Amino acid sequence: MCLVLLALDVVPGVPVVVAANRDERHDRPASPLHRWPDRPELAGGRDTVAGGTWFAVHRDGRFAVVLNDRRVPAPPGTPPSRGELVPAFLGDQQPREAALRAQANAFRYAGFHLLGGDRHGEAWYTGSALTAPTGLGPGVHGADNAGLDVDDPRLRRARAGFERALEGGVASGRLLEMLRDDGDPGPGAGDRRPVFICAPVFGSRCSTVLAIHADDTVTLRERRFDAAGRRVGDTTLSWTREFAATG
Repeated sequence: MCLVLLALDVVPGVPVVVAANRDERHDRPASPLHRWPDRPELAGGRDTVAGGTWFAVHRDGRFAVVLNDRRVPAPPGTPPSRGELVPAFLGDQQPREAALRAQANAFRYAGFHLLGGDRHGEAWYTGSALTAPTGLGPGVHGADNAGLDVDDPRLRRARAGFERALEGGVASGRLLEMLRDDGDPGPGAGDRRPVFICAPVFGSRCSTVLAIHADDTVTLRERRFDAAGRRVGDTTLSWTREFAATG
């Protein structure tokens, strides 16, 4: 049950902020955030089973995130990995064209939700249950496995925490702590569904924060966790239109 939060033209000077949790089986191998040797224009974690990803960013500031939609059954046979959708989206120069292409090929995949956009704040949402992509306007948006801006407890809690965190700017540490919300009661929090899932078999494997500034500075940070919810790694990439530094 992954989730992604997106702020478009909400924070002055930062047209795009994305915060996401990847929920997956702990025994599925994956590599941490890095520049891809075979696609050096892309940065993201990578599923080492099928070779795709859940979240990646192009060096020009385009980004894409995919989530499963378990309401939509897989097509017959052996469908391709939904992780292919992210690098495919980033292969198109225009987010709208990328979303249209993903929509046209949705029948090939098990159910998915796909969000992507660029450094200017243009963003699109598409998925298996849609007939056409949806453009996202300025403001805060959220998606989980039930869809975009749905009214469910986990997404309500995550959006409320995201909006509170953004009041103080886009410090990645604060946004990562927001994604670590394990469901304990907090100020004004009526929903106790955890944003961060800590469980021995399936849970929140990593949290990722992307901030794209108006001066084209891009910061991408990933924090990784084990099955007990303990932090096991933290990687940051930052650049201005080109990859410049890693940490």
